[in-house]
Amino acid sequence: MERIRTVVGWLGVLGFIVLVVIASENQQFHASFMFALLERYVPHLTVHQKYLLVFWTRKTIHVTGYAVLALCCYYASVGTRGLRRRPFLSALLLSLAVASIDEFIQSFQVGRSGTVVDVAIDGIGIVLALLLLRLIQYKYRNQAQRERD
Repeated sequence: MERIRTVVGWLGVLGFIVLVVIASENQQFHASFMFALLERYVPHLTVHQKYLLVFWTRKTIHVTGYAVLALCCYYASVGTRGLRRRPFLSALLLSLAVASIDEFIQSFQVGRSGTVVDVAIDGIGIVLALLLLRLIQYKYRNQAQRERD
């Protein structure tokens, strides 16, 4: 079971990286495309409202996506020799490395910008996912301990 979880974790990491590369290259994932969709389908919103909607939608997607990546990195780390001793730290560093590389690549693309702020926003998703996982693990360990006692 652990081996399957590890493979699924690494497949999730790889899949996330592929998705990030595709999204970086595809104009449909850029803010300008989302803004144009809002212009077309929700014309009654003000420019400011559209900007805020695009901004918060994109940041929510980033936080959620990198939270999922962190969980995949954790499960991949648990079953990987050399990483299993500190799976939370491994997941944190691997996820932040992907976020940093993504922003670095974006800095070379026309119409895109790679910023440290975006890495920090991605980091929020990473940390929240790992904290939630830790809390769940703590709860179930305490519950199992009480049942044994």
